Amino acid sequence: MLKVSSQKPIVGYAPCPECQTLAAVHFPSGGRRENTPYLSCGGCNKTIQASTTKAHIKANYAPTLDAYAERFDVDVSAEQEQVEANKWPENPALYDVKMNGLVDESPEPLLTEKTPLPEQENVTMSGEDSVIIDNDTQQVVDETETPKKPQDGGNGLWLVLLLAVLVMVSVGGYLLIKRRKRKALASEPKQESQADE
Repeated sequence: MLKVSSQKPIVGYAPCPECQTLAAVHFPSGGRRENTPYLSCGGCNKTIQASTTKAHIKANYAPTLDAYAERFDVDVSAEQEQVEANKWPENPALYDVKMNGLVDESPEPLLTEKTPLPEQENVTMSGEDSVIIDNDTQQVVDETETPKKPQDGGNGLWLVLLLAVLVMVSVGGYLLIKRRKRKALASEPKQESQADE
């Protein structure tokens, strides 16, 4: 059976160099050995991370259990059930990235300069003459006049006025409630003394 580090994905499989049973290939989470694979063997119940382990894994690596079964002509059905039952994550692509680095498959060179966006662009609609649309306002611009920018100055003023009104209403409501309570308390003793007489 497999021994798996549950916090790390299984990046492939290889036979254990000590007992020759199926072992899971993992990578450390970080540190200076984060790109050095190691084996978790269920037969030995060991984690094997010797200096020769990387070369052993490279020579005997299989990305999936099916590929391992085909390569080494063994039955891995019990291990497949174990992986499915425990829902252990498998990520053989991580092995390629960590061992070989990222490979850029695009033959075209990457652009290094950013092309500035035009301030205005021409848009042609079917059956109509071309028009100019301002990218900032998304409005049609007359070719003879310059585009008008929206003014942002009034929004802050309205916000301040709204907050001032809310504060005044809150303070006024508080004072009104306090005044009514005082009046109620002041009128209670008079009513009791009249009732005693």
